[in-house]
Amino acid sequence: MQLMSGDTLYVDSLSRQFVNRVMIQGAVEYPGEYGLNYVQDLKTLVEFAKPGPQALMERAVLVRRKEDFQPAYYPFSVQETLLGKSNMKLQSEDSIYLYKRTEVREPFTVIINGEVNKPDTFAFAEGMRVQDLILLAGGLKDGASLQRIEISRRLRKANENGKDTSTYAVIKAIDLQQGIDFQNNELDFVLEPFDMVGIRKAPGYKEQITVTIEGQVMYPGTYTLSGNRERLSDIITRAGGLRNAAYPRGALLVRKTYPGVGSADAAVFSNKLNLSASKQKLTEEKEEKAPLETLYSGDTMQLRNMLNEVAAQQKPVAIRLEEALRKPGSSEDIFLEEGDVLKVPKQLQTVQTFGAVNIRQQLAYRPGISVPAMIRQSGGFSTRADRKRLYVVNADGTVKSTRKIFFFKVFPGLQPGSEIYVPEQRETKKLSPGELLSLSSGIISLGGLIIALLNVIQ
Repeated sequence: MQLMSGDTLYVDSLSRQFVNRVMIQGAVEYPGEYGLNYVQDLKTLVEFAKPGPQALMERAVLVRRKEDFQPAYYPFSVQETLLGKSNMKLQSEDSIYLYKRTEVREPFTVIINGEVNKPDTFAFAEGMRVQDLILLAGGLKDGASLQRIEISRRLRKANENGKDTSTYAVIKAIDLQQGIDFQNNELDFVLEPFDMVGIRKAPGYKEQITVTIEGQVMYPGTYTLSGNRERLSDIITRAGGLRNAAYPRGALLVRKTYPGVGSADAAVFSNKLNLSASKQKLTEEKEEKAPLETLYSGDTMQLRNMLNEVAAQQKPVAIRLEEALRKPGSSEDIFLEEGDVLKVPKQLQTVQTFGAVNIRQQLAYRPGISVPAMIRQSGGFSTRADRKRLYVVNADGTVKSTRKIFFFKVFPGLQPGSEIYVPEQRETKKLSPGELLSLSSGIISLGGLIIALLNVIQ
């Protein structure tokens, strides 16, 4: 046929359907596809594919498609097939799978935890001993107790009486009072799959506990606590005392949110905090966005900026350092904990307003200045101000709210560094005319039902 200008040629692809092939996968040395011309029965195919050392010889499976294309399973013994005791003729598209022994049982592992450098779960190997597991975990920590090494083991044999038992594991304790020695016969204890080795911390072992003091002290820096009963006044004394420009009434202590917890506990608390933050975010998205300075939770801009500088697991603690220094050992002179950060600022000289005022102001503090005077200096309350919820946050983090005595409002007193926050009124959703009509109809219907019930009772 002679082609002409504009003719289009289409070259179709070959059919993708396979004919006369069988497949074998799993624990074999040569998996893949084989032609029925070369392997016509199951024994020949298994011999060609060669079962691997991990193959489960007692049972394998042949999957065959029936006429309605539904799969059918034909289990067989690999060992008997290779010996010629059983065999099957193969058909096109047959699929054979040989199981690995490791696939049909729980992976064998051993666990070591406690006072080792790398506590972890390790693959079990036959002949593994306690000392091998300790070395795999990077050796013992400095605070490890040599008198209390425990090995716990699963109970695999059922109770002879067929009754339930409260015993879950076999415990073996190793005591190395003479010190660690990898030639010790106790450490030569042979492990079994799923054994757990626990290394305890020595009861009298104590790591150094440090706190940090910043700001207006003679020698700021990080200090190691001499004991668990060292107080605010003690650390100030060790730091050389306060400088002349220090403002102890504005001192702030930053402390871990959850002191004394492990990494697992910290993860749980972190998840709780993240969940709480997510709920708060969803709530805020439903409400009208307030100005950047608006703080719903009672925090001030000063506290928010400070919280951004410290870790998420820390929070400020309101303290009265001036009272603690005047009366050492009193309830205000609190004990220090690991990771505490004490901040002693310079003498503060201003007070400021935030929130629902017309002009947010920062003014110089003078004795006798009051909240109403600061509000007037800020142009008065805005139209959306919630005057009843006004509160003051002092420089040391203490919060004081407005009180009402009889018919009179009593505002908190101000100190250098105080911040006045006026919240905005919460918006109330107004009902549309249609919603009002539906609500009225519902009330009328409910009233009619109540009257009908009363008539029936009478």
